[in-house]
Amino acid sequence: VHGDIYKFKLSMENPATENWLPLEANPEVINEYIEGLGFNTEKYIWYELISSDDWALDMIPKPALAVLFLYPISEKQKTYFKEEKTKLETEKPPLPSNLFYMKQYAHNACGTIGLIHSLVNIADEKVDAIKPDSWFAKFVERYRKVGDPVAIGKAFLGESELKEKHKQAVSVGQSNVSEEVETHFIAFINKDGQLIELDGGKSSPIPHGKTTEETFLTDTLKITKAFMERDPDELRFSTLVLAPSTI
Repeated sequence: VHGDIYKFKLSMENPATENWLPLEANPEVINEYIEGLGFNTEKYIWYELISSDDWALDMIPKPALAVLFLYPISEKQKTYFKEEKTKLETEKPPLPSNLFYMKQYAHNACGTIGLIHSLVNIADEKVDAIKPDSWFAKFVERYRKVGDPVAIGKAFLGESELKEKHKQAVSVGQSNVSEEVETHFIAFINKDGQLIELDGGKSSPIPHGKTTEETFLTDTLKITKAFMERDPDELRFSTLVLAPSTI
């Protein structure tokens, strides 16, 4: 986990947990990374959202397809997550039947897992998003219908080609690389009209209510705003948005 909210849990479930080193929240780095894995960046790319104000939202091509959100781990966030988990276990809200979700068992792989959560799910509708015979295409073929987040998460550890490309992406980033960080990536998608939060470190996907293609980005920003409001003195937040390429 990037910052490792669930470090103890992950170590207990998988004593051989690896450290993939943290991915930078840099759209140039990430777009090059996913292009190398076979995602069609001629059609869709990640953009940095620098503000939630209208002028910044207007800079993102429409429609927004997914959001990758980086936030700092803190005791306030952990306390909220415990309350959230208890509520979900009690209410057990329904999730889309065709939702792709995997668990995370590699430290600092949350950026890559957030990308996989986003891109595999949108590829169900955007059939031109993944190039044939690419790493992504093979991953989807192997795991899209497995339906077991734990099995996928553990199989992920054996994806040597992916790990190598992840390391390459880390090496070209502008930030200093550290094995121990205190931030974490999560993904948000619109799946069958539901706003879904995907975090491989949590016990399940988190549904956040109804959304539409037109309101998905603003609906997601209401959720990420709540993360920021729990830590008003923190500045280490980043938001990336997947949207049509205009290049």
